[in-house]
Amino acid sequence: SGTEVRSLLYARGRIWCVQPARALVVDPSSLQVTGFEGALSAEAAADLSGASLFVASRGDRLIVLGARRDASGAPWLLAWAADGAGDWRRIGALPAPALRFEPGASPGSPGGAVEQAMPRRGAFGLSPDALVTVCAEGVAALVLRRGESEPRTRPLPAGMPPPSAGLAVSTAGGAAWWVLGGRVFRLDLEAGTAEVYLPWAEPGIRPVTVVADGDGAWVGTAGGIRRIEPRAAPDARMGYGGFVRARFGDEASPASPAARALAQEISAWMGVPYRWGGSTREGADCSGFVKGVFGALGIELPHGSRHLPDAREGMAVTDELRFGDVLVFPGHAAIYTGAGSTAETVAGAGGVATSHIWRREFAIVRRFIDLPDRGRELAARGKTRRSATTTDSPARRQAERRGTVRP
Repeated sequence: SGTEVRSLLYARGRIWCVQPARALVVDPSSLQVTGFEGALSAEAAADLSGASLFVASRGDRLIVLGARRDASGAPWLLAWAADGAGDWRRIGALPAPALRFEPGASPGSPGGAVEQAMPRRGAFGLSPDALVTVCAEGVAALVLRRGESEPRTRPLPAGMPPPSAGLAVSTAGGAAWWVLGGRVFRLDLEAGTAEVYLPWAEPGIRPVTVVADGDGAWVGTAGGIRRIEPRAAPDARMGYGGFVRARFGDEASPASPAARALAQEISAWMGVPYRWGGSTREGADCSGFVKGVFGALGIELPHGSRHLPDAREGMAVTDELRFGDVLVFPGHAAIYTGAGSTAETVAGAGGVATSHIWRREFAIVRRFIDLPDRGRELAARGKTRRSATTTDSPARRQAERRGTVRP
């Protein structure tokens, strides 16, 4: 027809075509074209009238999603499903603050041209098993395969920026997976727990896409395909396929006596001013802060972020972040405090403050408390050394002294 096609889906022997001002169903044998309303039940067509439409399928199961505003102007996503026999049922509705609406034609609607639903401050993804929205208010999932009407919600970790484009969501094995900002996210649709996988164990493998199966997910990255299996024991060298896992929520809170003592010491250092070369509460740089905090617990660490990866104490971490782990970035160091948060010297704060990990592209992770026996033995033998990708030059040292680069 010469009109733009927004999306195309082949399901149940027919082609489902979404265009800017209408949605059509095409019989590939006869080339007969009908509107979406002719393929929906009367109840579904009435409920989705005036909504922007999106579709997904698996086998004979077809999901139709409608985006529209309610009487108060709040955006909602309405989900309907049809089984192989063509019986339609309403699954539920999900608040969608991640959507904005623009005047004009919509990407398909049984009721004709309406406002167009577009991502705003966030995004949503649709699969045959789940509808997931992610925005500044948090993560919400509607489990479509169970016909639940109430979404499961989870706040975003502190400091994590919301998405700004559509999500490619893949669901299997009771979990929803998606890639956002170079990170791989997993939401357990049964328990509501969530976690993120950071490509720190193998630098340079920035994730691009993900497809889930019953045991985990395959991740397409800038460096090839990687495999993540959350329930399997992580590899001692590569962790979860080159990724380090961090959990949302309270799972990384201080649990041991050593971790609680560390938490108290970190709290006492909050607000300490930045001072080049310092390692006391009178003033500290980034590695001086790390050195001073752990020194109060009787753990002697070197001063200088470039020396921390080679410290004889501790062990390298490639599997999962815990409270108290030390994160060594190029030219910087921080202490992980759980749920994506860190304690570190922050340029904008003028000293020690709370920050987060979400914009970090690479880190070496070291653990100095609650070590397993094997970790202590390896540390004592000096076999846990790793090299940091930092540079040490007169120009860099001068920049650090001027405060242009934080050490």
